[in-house]
Amino acid sequence: MKFFTILLLLFNSGCYLNASITDSKDSNSKTIVENPADSSQPSAPIEKTCTDSFLPVNNLAASIVIGQVDFINNLANQGGAAGANTISGPDGVSILSNGQVYVGEFFNHRYLIFDKVPEVNNASADRVFGQPDFYTTTANTGGVSGLSLWTGRNVVWNGTQFFMADMINNRVLVWNSLPANTSVNPDYVLGQSSFNTNTNALGNSSLDSGYGAISVADNKLFVADTWSNHRVLIFDLPITASFQAASNVIGQPDFNSNMQRSTADGFDEPAHAISFNGKLIVADRYNNRVLIFNSIPTTPNAPADVVIGQVDKVSSLANQGGSVNRNTLFGPHSVAVDYAGRLYIADTENHRVLVFNSIPTTDNSMADYVIGQPNFTTNSANSGSTPTDKSLNRPTFVTYGFCHLAIADQMNNRVLLFK
Repeated sequence: MKFFTILLLLFNSGCYLNASITDSKDSNSKTIVENPADSSQPSAPIEKTCTDSFLPVNNLAASIVIGQVDFINNLANQGGAAGANTISGPDGVSILSNGQVYVGEFFNHRYLIFDKVPEVNNASADRVFGQPDFYTTTANTGGVSGLSLWTGRNVVWNGTQFFMADMINNRVLVWNSLPANTSVNPDYVLGQSSFNTNTNALGNSSLDSGYGAISVADNKLFVADTWSNHRVLIFDLPITASFQAASNVIGQPDFNSNMQRSTADGFDEPAHAISFNGKLIVADRYNNRVLIFNSIPTTPNAPADVVIGQVDKVSSLANQGGSVNRNTLFGPHSVAVDYAGRLYIADTENHRVLVFNSIPTTDNSMADYVIGQPNFTTNSANSGSTPTDKSLNRPTFVTYGFCHLAIADQMNNRVLLFK
């Protein structure tokens, strides 16, 4: 046995946490003691034994489904009214270091909050953000405010500040600590001058986020400013004021440009950006690729070092203009890295998640495994059949946290958990 302590960055879940890891040479398991950096939060250290028993394998079967009674049903809100156990068009899922799970919904305009990772199918959420109850589903119920929502995507927590993407309101809500309940108003808002506005705009303080997701790492907040701005904004942490200006922009030469480009330094609707081990990884969805920057850019218009999904950094066709394969992408919406350094790409329009054993260092790298399809050369929704524990229909988000892989399976109106 060897024992060491590291600062583990579960950036795709938004967690900074101190983690003691016991690594056995004789097994594929790691025991992680997760200690949220902010000890004032209602979360005690929790020991988790993370194993690789479910990975790597092609056509992986999910362990738990959220939003449906089983793996074969897929109706929005289970064919009825919204409730604590239903989902309609999930756009994101986040797992915090204290085990809380947030599911962002496109059509119900809310985040379902589970106080612990569900262990059974069809679990009911403990709380809801963005709506006064589990049954209301209108956008910005009661008007635009600090507690309203127009489409959820994902949340992140760095152990101190808590961030929530509010996509079509073109903003990120910020709390100075993890809110104890859903009636706690945020302290700041990014992208807007007040909590009562939701305009889309260009500049160093504005957003047209549309489909953008957020992440934190390296004392930075990364915001994918997606729809018409085609950029990733970087904010220095902590956030200390509403409408705070970003410190850098990636994908554009300055804060006032919004060109669509299929170049090494451009994007076409980037949907998600994360940092891992000093690298920045961006899902560039309409260029049908993922770009990797070997270091966090410090100036605008920085070029990427590696591209996944294309043969070079100027090509942009879906599946490289041909058939789907292990080195192609079609509209990737999200990326994640687990504790072992494996890279996951939500290859949305190919109805699959690609898995790389490590972050690629060369262009046009081949994936090692695929989730959601029986092989690398098929890409039908639900593998051309009805839903199962192995199928996907437009996976829009992938994340790893608390020893679980989670996938937002949008058109199946569910979230799948793998453990």
